[in-house]
Amino acid sequence: MNRLRHVTLSVVTGLAGAAMGACVDSPPAQNQPSPDGSTSGSGSGSSSGVSAGVSTGTVSAGVSSGSGSTGGSGSVSAGVGSGAVSAGASGSFSTGASGSVSTGASGSASTGGSGFTSGSSAGTGDDASTNDGTTTDAANDVSTTDGGVDAMTDGSGVLHDAAADGGGGGTQDGALAGCISALYGSYVQRPDGVLLFEGPPEQPILDSTTGLPLAGILSVQPGSYHGCAALSSGSAECWGVDPNYTNLSGELGNGTTTADSILYRATQVLTAANTPLTKVVGIASGKSNTGCAITSDGKLWCWGNLTWITNNGTTLHTGYAQAITTDGVTPLTGVIQASLGFDQACALVGGTPNTVWCWGDNTAGELAQGDVNPRQYPSKVLGLASPTKVEVGDVGNPFYAATACAIDGTNLRCWGSNGYGTVGVNSATDPIRSPTLVVTQSGVPLSGIIDVGPGERRMGALTKDGTFWLWGQSYYSYAYNYGITNVVGLGWVGGFGTTGPRYLTSDGVYHNAMAAVTVNCNPL
Repeated sequence: MNRLRHVTLSVVTGLAGAAMGACVDSPPAQNQPSPDGSTSGSGSGSSSGVSAGVSTGTVSAGVSSGSGSTGGSGSVSAGVGSGAVSAGASGSFSTGASGSVSTGASGSASTGGSGFTSGSSAGTGDDASTNDGTTTDAANDVSTTDGGVDAMTDGSGVLHDAAADGGGGGTQDGALAGCISALYGSYVQRPDGVLLFEGPPEQPILDSTTGLPLAGILSVQPGSYHGCAALSSGSAECWGVDPNYTNLSGELGNGTTTADSILYRATQVLTAANTPLTKVVGIASGKSNTGCAITSDGKLWCWGNLTWITNNGTTLHTGYAQAITTDGVTPLTGVIQASLGFDQACALVGGTPNTVWCWGDNTAGELAQGDVNPRQYPSKVLGLASPTKVEVGDVGNPFYAATACAIDGTNLRCWGSNGYGTVGVNSATDPIRSPTLVVTQSGVPLSGIIDVGPGERRMGALTKDGTFWLWGQSYYSYAYNYGITNVVGLGWVGGFGTTGPRYLTSDGVYHNAMAAVTVNCNPL
């Protein structure tokens, strides 16, 4: 079945989301079953010719206005306004959402701001084995008679899900139990477009000019003390969440570097005084004091703490967005997705195949250059065959070191700081200086990856059968099966041993670790 995916980053083609939060996360008991084990199951039907494009589960294309529509079988487009997604047969669909866009990457499934995708390598026909190569895992891939496409709307922005269909019983168009259409780190987005910061406490994000809920959200960055969003209007807007620390590095992008006590009110990102950044189509992910946005020409603009992002380690805090360059003059172009660490950045550049480029501090080999020397300008990451998404996660060992991961085909490769086992290679070697396959306890590469997300001192991944895998602090140095098999949305995966992972299950329930979290579904 199709799955909501998080996109804590941006694409020139549109975006989906992620979620984060805070609650006690009980570490796995040592006597629990091996994470390799799973039960066999059966099912039939698969999605027709649809894969997850340039940001696995978080890709929609272009910036043109109007409704998204399909070309033919195997091509998909989706709206980015209200987050509506509707589906037809053979893996193709269109939407009625405002501000919707059309497809980009060849043969790729695409989604709107809601983060719901349709038919991305889903379906049970291809689930012949699990990650340990021993048992089948098709039991959780409920399919329908419409070719496996089960994320649907009626054009009103209200999600309907075929999960209630049962096995192959046709689309019943039953409403999803919850009111969440996207997860972005510490945020959830509702089908009506409202963005809620799930601190706690829960707070809606409002437009500072109108006082109304921020509208037209394409993607969201859940920063350290701030948040930013790319809007369908072509602007990037940011807001604070902490009265003492917000904007000390200029991460609101409003031209200042002073603390801002006005919280949860979004203002435009500027390139100079009274000059807003325009033509924005996506926002970079990352729990950082930096913000970055992707524009329709494929450039990456960043603001806030640029000490390592543009200035090679010399302190630079700025409230104005600057273009990232390859040499100090020539802009980096072709960017379709990006992710930020505290002192590093990585970008996915579109091509055949896509490539990943990283730069900044390299204390723990997080730039994948085979050394620990910093890079002022983007350097190509070698050892990736067909990357579709990259994520950077802070691990704090050493201070502000990071681990990076890239979805590479159906596998996941990570590198960088491994002090807490965050590279997921079942090894104590630290750092890991080149992209290395994440493995299960038995040493078999984790496969069927549709999303990856960071936490602090840990990383997590979602596989196409709805299984949630974690590794790093409080877990193991290999991918550990969290024991949930109906996950459709991946959020913040926790950190520092005290906060649990956040995720959405197919019944529409939002979770913080094993506890269900109630989200405000009422009109504001």
